Amino acid sequence: MTYDPIAFLERVAGDVARDGSDAVAERVSREELRAFTLAIDAIEPFSDLASRWLVGPRGSGRVGAGIAGLWAWRCLLDGATPDTILQQAAEEIANNRYEAWEIRPITGITIGGKIKIAPNAYLCRDADISRGGYYAAAFAEELFEPFGPCDMASLVQIFIVEPALIPMDADRAVPKIETARRAREAFAARHRLAMGLVSGGPVEMPVVYGRGHRMNQLIHYDDGLFRQPVTPYFGRSLEVEILPLQLTADLIERMDRGDVLSLTIDRLLRSRLSKTVEDRIIDLGMAAEIALMHVAKGGGDGKGEITNKISHRAAWLLGADVDERARIAKVASDLYAARSIVVHTGSAPQKYVQAISEYDQLIVDVAMALLERGHFPDWKTLTLGG
Repeated sequence: MTYDPIAFLERVAGDVARDGSDAVAERVSREELRAFTLAIDAIEPFSDLASRWLVGPRGSGRVGAGIAGLWAWRCLLDGATPDTILQQAAEEIANNRYEAWEIRPITGITIGGKIKIAPNAYLCRDADISRGGYYAAAFAEELFEPFGPCDMASLVQIFIVEPALIPMDADRAVPKIETARRAREAFAARHRLAMGLVSGGPVEMPVVYGRGHRMNQLIHYDDGLFRQPVTPYFGRSLEVEILPLQLTADLIERMDRGDVLSLTIDRLLRSRLSKTVEDRIIDLGMAAEIALMHVAKGGGDGKGEITNKISHRAAWLLGADVDERARIAKVASDLYAARSIVVHTGSAPQKYVQAISEYDQLIVDVAMALLERGHFPDWKTLTLGG
């Protein structure tokens, strides 16, 4: 049976006003809804949506056909009139844009409430996130602490998807949307590293998904659940201080050859998730080598005795006087010695195990010192007292 979709809208709106949405929802059959969905796609303004591709927040999408019927049905049950439904649909399709959220749950940190960290970016608690879309899968308890996400943080970036509708035969890799997605990913990567430096704990963003901000919109799309291959974290989440976080993230963005230092910080954070102390020492040793053996001209500096170079460079980079430089040089030398022993024997002597926190702090201090400079130094000049 074929329905006049406008007549269906008018009849159901009247029934809802008289009998209530629950009673109407029970009376209307699946077959009638299916027929209505097919019919409404054939009339304006819905036919324009049905003939185009709806772009998702992260660049995927779907055919527009079949969306309008379910949306209009929900609007009817919420008490909307046919005129309101048609007007909203026409406006949204003409605007060809919608506001979206990109959501990344974060392991390792906790916050007290919703905090703005950039013009369109927030750290939010689980309680601030809408339960719709991919929420249940993204916040699955096995990814996080034993008692679930509770007070953990998420990074939420708010943005506009535009164009939201494109011709079916168009290239679906919309450059504007792809460029914006890469910028959001870079923002998230910087802030993950900054959170790790500031909080002192492991920080990961194991899942990301996109969703329309307002679920009563016609034009919106919930966009894939993307998992990163990371180690699940079952430890204690640490409070992160927002001002140091923002300052550190800005320094990472401005750092010359920030890609190199990002590898250092990434190794530091991954070391905090290591299952064995030996793995942690290897990661910390790699972090030290990446940061302290890189030369400003862009190549590596692998010549000569690495332990001496690492210890001397760390000492002159961080130490303010002879005694402090001697202490730092010993910590750096011990770290690299521990790394070599673990690589060659598979186990770490107890004296190195007990110094793990010192090695971790050394990498934090080196990373922050380089970030504050904004570039890698001329190591030869630095180690001669320049």
